[in-house]
Amino acid sequence: GYEEYGGEFSGGFMRGRGRGRGVWHDRGRGGHRGGYHGDYRGPDYFDGHNEGGEGHDGDHGDSGGSLSGARTLADVARKTTASWQGSLILKNSAFGTKLHTLEGSSDLADLLQDENNRPLLRITQRLRLDQSRLDDVSRRISAPATATILLSLPNTAAPALPDDTSVQSRPLRNLVAYLKQKEAAGVITLAGRDGASGASAVGSVLYAFPPCVFSLDLLRRAAPNLTEETTRDDHLVVVVVRGTAT
Repeated sequence: GYEEYGGEFSGGFMRGRGRGRGVWHDRGRGGHRGGYHGDYRGPDYFDGHNEGGEGHDGDHGDSGGSLSGARTLADVARKTTASWQGSLILKNSAFGTKLHTLEGSSDLADLLQDENNRPLLRITQRLRLDQSRLDDVSRRISAPATATILLSLPNTAAPALPDDTSVQSRPLRNLVAYLKQKEAAGVITLAGRDGASGASAVGSVLYAFPPCVFSLDLLRRAAPNLTEETTRDDHLVVVVVRGTAT
């Protein structure tokens, strides 16, 4: 169900706003009209928010219920811990990000690594946001103890970069805009190890969703007061599905 990325990612990816079909303009379960959220701001203020969030449980995300009062992504950033910092890489661009756990285990450091144990995750495939494929992701999320939902926010600190000197650092908003335009989620096959068992987690996958009805529904699982209007800042919603430990 995945498509390999070709060579189309370039400096021109900021142009275009997508074709506006399917889930992008349907009404979501929460009554939100789909589509992307307008123009994005560059929220450098996210990087100043605390790393030791309040009411955060390492195994269950925001199990203390503190996000029930969160009304903006900045609120979510303040009330949660950044479980992982690193770079998402697409073609020759690296996008620095912090991942804040919303639901599921936050023990991700060992899993979210490349084959050289660095916090570098390369997007090699994309998932078109057709309803049937989103339904499949929803089923994987609902499986007990296998999925973690995270909020990906910009990290303006110097990102981790691969040894390849052709890879350049770019702001996360560029990746958000690109995935918006392609009406797709980025897909990463994870090469790391499960933090709990230390075993290789065969079949573990990370999905990076741009702002849309589906991703807003995922955010609202943990923070029900978020709306389309209050989630306009640059972000992705990340779903990590663990495979079978071997």
